[in-house]
Amino acid sequence: PGIGDGNYLIANNQDNAGRALEWYRQAVCPDMSYRDLEAEAATSPAGSHSVIFTPWLNGERSPVDDRYARGGFHNLSLDATRADMTRAVLEGVAMNVKWLLQSAERFAGAKFGTIRLMGGCAQIDLWCQILADVCDRRLERIEQPLVAGLRGAAIYFGLVEGSISRADVHGLIPIDTVFTPNPDHRAIYDRLFAHFPGLHSRNKRMFQALNN
Repeated sequence: PGIGDGNYLIANNQDNAGRALEWYRQAVCPDMSYRDLEAEAATSPAGSHSVIFTPWLNGERSPVDDRYARGGFHNLSLDATRADMTRAVLEGVAMNVKWLLQSAERFAGAKFGTIRLMGGCAQIDLWCQILADVCDRRLERIEQPLVAGLRGAAIYFGLVEGSISRADVHGLIPIDTVFTPNPDHRAIYDRLFAHFPGLHSRNKRMFQALNN
């Protein structure tokens, strides 16, 4: 149930988002900061020269429940650069979010509008913009995104015990930045995403055989 009569929450969790970039940094470029990684990723064009990263490094929970799934880089060539791989990590997480979003919208029977961002990924502007572009949604980043969950829990408690009214809620959720989809990137990301879910379905039996 949601915060009012007739309202419901849909909860979908993907297993890795920020942890995928954390793994990549530790494994490939441990001397680089996250700001360095953001700057490097920005030197690769949208679509990362068609390199696709699947972020299922510890299995996946949504939109497929598969504890055997594993991540990987796909469509690498001798021309691929580390910048392409870095950006592909950001884009791969975003494509998994889009896959999850489509599943949630089918369940709800409605297309969602503006999406709000919180958590570690929301601290990286480029990642926020990639999410907006891949999902083709207007995104609002919550101020102080690392503690947005705590703020939400406090608001929810206030509603339950009566110290906050529903009319107060909007003013208690400050927005830091708004990211709008770049129409120039629409076709690029649609082309890549068309192959993304199939990277799981075509490899599912292999994942189970290798990781069972």
